[in-house]
Amino acid sequence: MYTITRPVRLLALVTALAALALACGCGSDTVKPTPTAAAPTLPDPERLVPDLAFFDQGAALSAKEAGAYDNFVNAYLRVVVVDALTHLVLAPPVTAFAVALHTIPSPQPDGSWLWVYTWVNGPEEAQIRLRGHEVGDVVQWELRVTALSNDPAFDNVLWFEGQTARDGAEGTWTFHDPELAGNPAVGELAWGDDDEGAYLTLECISGDDIGDLLTYRHDAPACIVGFHDGGTGHDYDIRWNERDGSGSLLVPDYNGGMRACWDMHQNDSVCP
Repeated sequence: MYTITRPVRLLALVTALAALALACGCGSDTVKPTPTAAAPTLPDPERLVPDLAFFDQGAALSAKEAGAYDNFVNAYLRVVVVDALTHLVLAPPVTAFAVALHTIPSPQPDGSWLWVYTWVNGPEEAQIRLRGHEVGDVVQWELRVTALSNDPAFDNVLWFEGQTARDGAEGTWTFHDPELAGNPAVGELAWGDDDEGAYLTLECISGDDIGDLLTYRHDAPACIVGFHDGGTGHDYDIRWNERDGSGSLLVPDYNGGMRACWDMHQNDSVCP
């Protein structure tokens, strides 16, 4: 998953600075716009981050008697990593959307809408340009960043692109890496609903980690975090019932690679 996190880290600082300027009213575009009905609808940010609150009690349980909650605590420690990874990847683009949308979108001759947010602080300047274009039943999105004082400098760099349904309930984003020649696509985020409930996936599509796939599924009360290792072809997962508190994990380096379970009180239990 490092292939995806690198370009996000590179651009996260630009987004964070712009967001900070927006919060304190230091940007060049400080007037909150009136919603424009004709402009495309953005996806709900809550759909773009997995809900892992079930494991919030993990830290407290890990400090209790060893052995009683080993399976749950082991799952908790792995979920902490997943949570950090998804926030690292998803927080910057979601913030970039929020920053860009603070400005009034302008209609373009090709039928698209353009949001432009410019942040200036002395010799430093950054600009986020978000374009949305309704084409049939979908909206095509593109976000570019300019930060010439950055190292490396970004000049209208394509950060991510993709498309969503008109209501934003499903879609895909493709991330690019400006440090690589040609700014290739390196990762893809997808979200929506299917026969198995709501899903959110993050996949490496380039580099050493190609084929790695992280999946979050929610079909109340069942929740799953799954990982497919593109290098080995193996699949691993953590499952839990958000209603009764039971769950299990299946990972290669724990319990001999066999599924390990916990009951509704998060005590270790025999798997059914």
